[in-house]
Amino acid sequence: MLKDIPTPGKGRAARRRALRGQACIVAAAILWSFGGLFIKTLMAEPYSVRPYALACIRSLFAGLALAWALPGLRGAPPIRVASATVAYAVLILTYVLANFHTTAANAILLQYFYPLIVAVGAVAVYRERLHTKTVAALAIGMAGVTVIAAGSWQPGEWLGVGLGLSSAVAYGVFLLIQRGIPTGSPVALASLYNLLTAAAILPLAIGELAMPPEAWAIIAVQGVVQIGIPYVLLFKGLRLTSAITAAVITLGEAVLNPLWVWLGVGESPSAWTITGGCAIIAALLIQFLAKANGNNAHRAAGREVQ
Repeated sequence: MLKDIPTPGKGRAARRRALRGQACIVAAAILWSFGGLFIKTLMAEPYSVRPYALACIRSLFAGLALAWALPGLRGAPPIRVASATVAYAVLILTYVLANFHTTAANAILLQYFYPLIVAVGAVAVYRERLHTKTVAALAIGMAGVTVIAAGSWQPGEWLGVGLGLSSAVAYGVFLLIQRGIPTGSPVALASLYNLLTAAAILPLAIGELAMPPEAWAIIAVQGVVQIGIPYVLLFKGLRLTSAITAAVITLGEAVLNPLWVWLGVGESPSAWTITGGCAIIAALLIQFLAKANGNNAHRAAGREVQ
């Protein structure tokens, strides 16, 4: 019967893989969180960058910076990659447009309804298990997002609200599809998605490309540091941890994004945003404490086996 008991060495290796995956996703969420600040800075004078140009050019720079890895696409399932590309293009465009039609806080927080889509899809498609503490973390996090969204938007911003929710759907679908792509270089996939997204948006952006050189430089930095690298980290993380865990961890971006915008351009968060942000932080603590307790239990079990 001893053959049914996992060896401590194998258990430790699995935990290390999971921790590496979670660390990748935490790093991605931190880098993503600067998106609102970049976008709000570029929207303002003296740059006055328009949304289609921004979405197109930052994806172009992200894709070009990672293009050296494109030969690594061999082995990636073409139909899933094509589906993920469409979802990614919709995600990028709707999120940028949402920032132009409502506040940065609203745009990112509305997008963060996507963990609900991921949770349902991960259970239905990938048979991932929803643990009690993960359900609690997800519920509290979604409550925080709801509080912020309900208290933040203003009359006349319904277009921004609709775009934010559309980006949430696209994000959830994209993450679920990407979870099912276990082969192909993550760097190559990030490059391909961004290059094809830039090509798709280019016809809409042609009339908006007259920008100051400084704006091009800022967009180039954003494309590489805030789009290209984080998605590589996400794709690596998704191969080492569950889609549900990834969704909960990335809720941290919803707290950091409005914070950087407040510090950088003075777009102050409301009391609703602060209240909802506290709920999201509580959700993240529940998730990480649950993981820590699980790891401690595994270590204790390993000692008993030894």
